[in-house]
Amino acid sequence: MRNGGRTGISKLNLIRKPYRTLLNGESGYAAFDVTAVSDLVNRLGQTVILDPMSGYGSLLGICSKKGIPSVSIEISAPLYLWHLIRWVDLTDDFIGAIDTLLMRSASWPKVVTRAEASNQWFTETALGLLDDLMQLTCSSLEPKRNSSVIKTDIMAAALMIPFCGRLSCCTESDNNPTWVKKGGIVVYDKWECDFREYLTSLRSFLVKNASTAILGITHNIILGDCRLIDFSKMQVRAMITSPPYPNRSDYFKMFEPEIYYCSHLNLPDLTVASPTQYIGSTKVKGTTHKPYPLKVAKAFLDYVPTSVSKSKKKAAANATYYYPSYANYFNGLYDAYANISRAAAPGFKGYIIVRNNHFRNIEIPVAQTVIEIWQNFGFNAKIINQIEVFHTGTKNPRAKGTKAKQSEFIIEISK
Repeated sequence: MRNGGRTGISKLNLIRKPYRTLLNGESGYAAFDVTAVSDLVNRLGQTVILDPMSGYGSLLGICSKKGIPSVSIEISAPLYLWHLIRWVDLTDDFIGAIDTLLMRSASWPKVVTRAEASNQWFTETALGLLDDLMQLTCSSLEPKRNSSVIKTDIMAAALMIPFCGRLSCCTESDNNPTWVKKGGIVVYDKWECDFREYLTSLRSFLVKNASTAILGITHNIILGDCRLIDFSKMQVRAMITSPPYPNRSDYFKMFEPEIYYCSHLNLPDLTVASPTQYIGSTKVKGTTHKPYPLKVAKAFLDYVPTSVSKSKKKAAANATYYYPSYANYFNGLYDAYANISRAAAPGFKGYIIVRNNHFRNIEIPVAQTVIEIWQNFGFNAKIINQIEVFHTGTKNPRAKGTKAKQSEFIIEISK
């Protein structure tokens, strides 16, 4: 084996880095620390826990191990599909499909071309190859299905999406996982080896995940925008979540090749959100900014246009990019929490893990704004823990001083 006999994806595999990281069992690019969140879960007891911005599904994994029911909501189609991979109710179906795919390797599509260059996310050749694999995956799932909760084509997409970036023409940064650019070279040579290693590694991941999970626990996984979900019909007494980073980790950009392929699949049950729908999106053109009912966020936003007085270029960037970007971010948080608060049943308690990064050497007051938002809605909100951390979400991991530092807060919400 190219990875020295260990399970997981080797560095020689051309699968994109975010999925290599996830399959190798390492933490994703998120604020959730498994140990810290596990302690918070213990505080909440045996009750349904809501994560309305569930990202990589860390809470789902923790609740599965502890035998606690959960509700996960995620706007990103690729990350929603990764939740399905982590959901133990589907594990037997996935493993059965993987075993069938490996046995049918002689039927895998063939590609004569060794490599191609393109200024698009995928070439026609790559899309054709992926579509053939998608069809083969569907046929491998259908005879094995034990669960009717999720449709076969969605499960097939969940198996295909982590691999599809292997056949993308995207250009990536080694240091910044969110820097993904359309256009580049796709290498078809040895794709079969990478696909086989991916399937084998994914199988090991599934087996390990299932071995530590408690079966028979209800986990509801929803693809959607937490600002639009009807939470009045979803009353819960517990929540653990974390908002996206402002102006740092754009999760649309990070998974843009996979999002493109999700759109290409055109599946009715796989809604693909536009980039401007993401809270924290760096896409600001054509967006609008409504008035703020928040003192902390307003004070920060008033500072943004005036933060650079000697550089005309930076001043222009502040007005045309940074101000609308941060305005959209705080608006998105306000709208999200306003809607989520409707899910709070009597006795509600929640924890929000927040990391404040920096803009032009001042701290972005995300945690303080989160507290103000929930207090405006009539909830008790307070910081119960604060530590200093480094680099997570920072575009340059070699950054020094305030540009490298972040403050992590755990905020307790109750009513």
